[in-house]
Amino acid sequence: MLPKNKLAIASALIVCAALASACKSSSPHSADAPGGTTGAGGAGPVSATNCPASATKAIGDGAEIKVGIVLPQSGPFAALSTVATGVSAYFDSVNADGGVAGHKLKLLVKDDGYDPSKTVVADNELISQDQIFATVAQVGTPTVAATQKLHEQTCTPQLWVQAGDPTISADFGAHPWTTNGILAYNTESAMWGQYIKAHKPGATVAMLALNNDFGGEYTTGVNKAAKTDGFSVATVQKVDPTATSVSSQITTILSKRPDVVIGAVGGAFCSKFMQGLAQGGYQGITIVTTACSSVNSFFKPVDPAGDKVFSLSTAPTLGASAEQGVTRYESDLRKYGNGVSPADNNVQAGYNCATLFVAALNAAAASPGGLTRVSLMNAAWTLNYAAPLAIGPAKLSGANDAYALETAQMTQYDAASHTQKPTGEKFDEEGKSGAN
Repeated sequence: MLPKNKLAIASALIVCAALASACKSSSPHSADAPGGTTGAGGAGPVSATNCPASATKAIGDGAEIKVGIVLPQSGPFAALSTVATGVSAYFDSVNADGGVAGHKLKLLVKDDGYDPSKTVVADNELISQDQIFATVAQVGTPTVAATQKLHEQTCTPQLWVQAGDPTISADFGAHPWTTNGILAYNTESAMWGQYIKAHKPGATVAMLALNNDFGGEYTTGVNKAAKTDGFSVATVQKVDPTATSVSSQITTILSKRPDVVIGAVGGAFCSKFMQGLAQGGYQGITIVTTACSSVNSFFKPVDPAGDKVFSLSTAPTLGASAEQGVTRYESDLRKYGNGVSPADNNVQAGYNCATLFVAALNAAAASPGGLTRVSLMNAAWTLNYAAPLAIGPAKLSGANDAYALETAQMTQYDAASHTQKPTGEKFDEEGKSGAN
């Protein structure tokens, strides 16, 4: 949900209309298939007044739906590239079952190295040259922010981005063509605060944070949680995204003798952070972002440095779970995942975003005007979907609730088994995030 000041602005921009029912299809990937439903349809909150004519033109019968994704396949954040693998695996599975309302999906992937200037070039190529229908699961707060204007000018949906800054990815009033596909950073920070309050009341906390919008938003969230949940923040050490070492920052953090250390980092810094604390002999509580939770990318390379490190997960437990969505995910990864591990959290995130994307496509296709870029955006903003790889609903309602995922469970890494094990603690912030 949006903060009240933003809600007021957004509300002034929206004229509500009745929502059509989601399409009913024999495809197992339809919006009404096991794994979720959506209540979105044709009419919705997004205005097409300033859109080009192509935004309201229904895609032709049987035409291919081109979908773009821009993310780092090179550089220090290259581990996030497997988000695209998860998207591709689900798209391949959908295509094998006949596609979406008679349309096959084609994924176009471009590398930006987590450099916003490169993102702008790549995104412009996808929109103007490749003439994509939408993007999905774009990675990075600064990269998403750099390309939002282009999406808004061309009315090209920028769906389920992997960027948790709520002012960028969960603000209907300011950015109606962008929806968020992960825990917002303020939501995640609020959950950390609840965990700290329950397990270490009055704790002294220290942070390592990337010196960019990503780290800044987490820092703001943790400082807010500190006031709410009664702990103190002794230091926030910043590291430049181009740095090669965090040793000086770790030294300062350890000098504060904290009860809890939080790593508000991503990419290669995840492993460096955990390794630095382990080498310094730290024995307290360590928490890392969801961006750092991939076992194969960040934990295993520095085992056992990450042993007992905590992170949140919006996904259900794999393997032992008998849930149909999990079973489908694992099956799709075996068929279409090119050998990646189903336990890779970035793969899970990409796959989950792909399921949200297809659910919105199905709903848009069932709308009176057919499948257009505007109807897709409306469907996304009114989605209410039980995603197969989410422990809570993916639920949006335009300006009233712009946060798709607000439920997570705490996990702890076990170096002996190389797995993230749920602690049994679940945090449900559905409808509350805007107040945090």
